[in-house]
Amino acid sequence: NRIRFSYDKEAISGNLGVMTPYVDHGYEAFVNGVKLYSAGEFSSDGKLIKLSNKYDYFVIPKEILKTENVLSFRIAGFGELGGFAFTEFYIGEEKIVRNKYETFLMRILFFISIFFFVGLYHITLYLSRKKEKSYFYFGLLSIATFIHMIGVKSLGLWFFDNTWINLYFNGAGLLFLPFL
Repeated sequence: NRIRFSYDKEAISGNLGVMTPYVDHGYEAFVNGVKLYSAGEFSSDGKLIKLSNKYDYFVIPKEILKTENVLSFRIAGFGELGGFAFTEFYIGEEKIVRNKYETFLMRILFFISIFFFVGLYHITLYLSRKKEKSYFYFGLLSIATFIHMIGVKSLGLWFFDNTWINLYFNGAGLLFLPFL
């Protein structure tokens, strides 16, 4: 994948920042042929050794930028699996994009935390009032949503950096949602 972009040194005096979305299963980022970032580990012949597919952020130093630039990604997958999702992709002034990246992480963490604590609260209510089964089911629904969202927004990768654990979170939450 290649993205062509212009850089006006008068309008933007500093570095550029890039926020990348969920990438399956790893990638290397180049600007004007210079390797800037790698998610996952690659061998010298370009084979993927270790997966990493979390949302990420990296900086493009202004020293390598020209008026017209090419941001290219070498994306690695296993077999036919793997790819790049452009849903949360941003490029711009370093400070603005870093702020957007941190806001994105905080927003996701906020919503996931709400589901977790609402679930715990309702399960605790059920333990004090056993007749009210709706508290128990709603608490389980909230916890299942919490587990699913950890997988969907790949928050689990920040703690484990393991695709299979992330897929487990995503799938486990989805399995229970219809029943609850």
